Amino acid sequence: MPKAAPPATFSSDGGDTGDLPFATRKPASEEASEFLRVMFFGQESTGKTTSALFMANAPGDGIVLVVSLENGVKIKPLRDLGVNVDLIREWPEDPTERVTFEGLEKLFYQCSNQLRKAPGSIKGVVFDTWSVASYALLEGAAEFQVERSKNGNNPRTSSRAIELQDYNTLLKDCRDIINKFASLPCHLAIVGQEADQVPGEGEFKGFKQIAVDVAGSKTRPLLYAAVDMAVRCVAETVVTGEYESKILITAQTAKSNTLRVKDRFHVLPPRLPEPRFDRLLDYYQEDVVASTDVAFTIHAETRESAAKFEADRKAAARGKR
Repeated sequence: MPKAAPPATFSSDGGDTGDLPFATRKPASEEASEFLRVMFFGQESTGKTTSALFMANAPGDGIVLVVSLENGVKIKPLRDLGVNVDLIREWPEDPTERVTFEGLEKLFYQCSNQLRKAPGSIKGVVFDTWSVASYALLEGAAEFQVERSKNGNNPRTSSRAIELQDYNTLLKDCRDIINKFASLPCHLAIVGQEADQVPGEGEFKGFKQIAVDVAGSKTRPLLYAAVDMAVRCVAETVVTGEYESKILITAQTAKSNTLRVKDRFHVLPPRLPEPRFDRLLDYYQEDVVASTDVAFTIHAETRESAAKFEADRKAAARGKR
């Protein structure tokens, strides 16, 4: 069987027309006409990015555009897990290219133009990670303020020390970028690291919560407002044999005084096994409900196997005494 070609990349330079420089695909099927916006956050190695990239397996044959701000998309592991990597594209083309407000804004207009000309040609956009994007925007905000101050009486000479006005610029830039991409007629997934001891809001004001990590605390509510679901991914390694183990990924979806998550449609169970984007879409469209979700059975059987192995191991150890 011939190997599939790695996902193509494309430049942020769309030329004078503002068009995306890749071939137009035929529109997606009508099944993908309702779009979902999800934020995945959690600690390192909890399946956040992989869960988001399963967007490629959702209905439709449009591309999934990954705004790749960390280590890039790892093709082989994703293919081994069953992700349709042939639909994945990365931006920027040059992984060393600096991410700026202007670059993200231009990318938005390229996507908007593409979707207007060919609805469904972009299945969705994935930010990996927004935590990195927000800090990059903060750096740009500081540099903007340095340039702006050059014509004043007290010119600022360095952007290394972040000042209050930088956060004001960051808030405006984040609001602009988040709202723009959330308005596109396609899916949206935002990946972020987690931060603890975040001041709670609304009914949880006065508590400290686990939430997504961002630059500037005032930008965090913008993210939660823009998405339909915000889930915290958790990884659990269970040992099922002498040399065998499995990693179970679950999502915490029930908000509490210690956890800031979101389920706008109230369709998710409190702990969802395998919180892949395509599965969240199934829950949203009511194609799957917790009572018939086989992922619960698979996780339960895996834990039972791990418990049996541990019990057998302890029994064997007692017999050797």
